[in-house]
Amino acid sequence: ATSYINILNKFPDIDEREFVTLMVIKSNYEYAKNSVFAKKAERFDHVIKSFNDFKEKFASSKYLEEGKKFEHDAHYLAVLSAFDLAESGPLELREGYFNTFFAEAKAHMPFITEKKLQDDVTEKTEKGYFLIVKNNFLVGEERKNKEKLPWLEETVKTYYNFVDKYPKSKYLKEAEKMFNISTEL
Repeated sequence: ATSYINILNKFPDIDEREFVTLMVIKSNYEYAKNSVFAKKAERFDHVIKSFNDFKEKFASSKYLEEGKKFEHDAHYLAVLSAFDLAESGPLELREGYFNTFFAEAKAHMPFITEKKLQDDVTEKTEKGYFLIVKNNFLVGEERKNKEKLPWLEETVKTYYNFVDKYPKSKYLKEAEKMFNISTEL
């Protein structure tokens, strides 16, 4: 992407300016796909920004549909990447990562047009709220004595939040078990 941007900067009158700009989008997309979890969502957001810049400069480009495909996929992949990071992060940090995922899902969902992908984001959102409960419980279980209490209190709090949002969740029984153990201690 940097090389293509350098071409555009060094040769502003190049005949293939539209194509080179499309290659910036494609390069950013490939870079995002092959990035580490911690950087993927941010880099997919950069793909979307690159496409919007392209669309603004070349509104009637013959490459518009190809660029649109990268942008369309980037919306879903940004959300998926944020979920993957949250799910794999250190237990103590996962709630923050899941909150970032929820924000990404909310921001990108209007641009995800395929029902299957929308359903996947919706399912991952439900699972994310459950995993917050589970993560707080697991951290509490790892702690000893007084260090345990704040995490178990957080388990109870996040359980209520989860149940309010998803009263018929497939994760409800498991969440209830953690809730019951947390309230007994």
